[in-house]
Amino acid sequence: MLPAPKFTATAKDVGSGTLCSPSDVTTLDLGDLSVSLNDTYLPTSGQWLTYTDCPDPIKGNGIHLADESGTFNVTTEQRPTPTQCRDTARKATLANPIPLSRIRDDSVLKAGTGLCIESSEGPVIHLWITKVGKDPSNDNLRTYVVTATQWKPE
Repeated sequence: MLPAPKFTATAKDVGSGTLCSPSDVTTLDLGDLSVSLNDTYLPTSGQWLTYTDCPDPIKGNGIHLADESGTFNVTTEQRPTPTQCRDTARKATLANPIPLSRIRDDSVLKAGTGLCIESSEGPVIHLWITKVGKDPSNDNLRTYVVTATQWKPE
């Protein structure tokens, strides 16, 4: 699951353009597929997919691939091969970060779609969205129920 971060209406950019306090961040570690909830750290590089909503606009608002050399893209293929997913990720036509407006209107990520992600450190990840939960009381953010597949280079 990729839960929506907890929205705090009074959170502010602390001056770096990448950190909002006291905003929460949901992070997905692309190396081991672990999820950290309501974290305060927004990784700006490395194998991370982050999800944050700061009322004071910051660089990482939305769903952001922190790995500047990595790529990601939307797919409608539920069970791609590793090569198909890597090739889809490399097309990289998806905005990074995926803007909050596109999250709220469900125009990019919805049930029956997925993300193919290629990290510069090697893994290719397929996140297939099986369910989307809308939370009007949390700035209308989405929580995504996903199945994850990871292929690591040998």
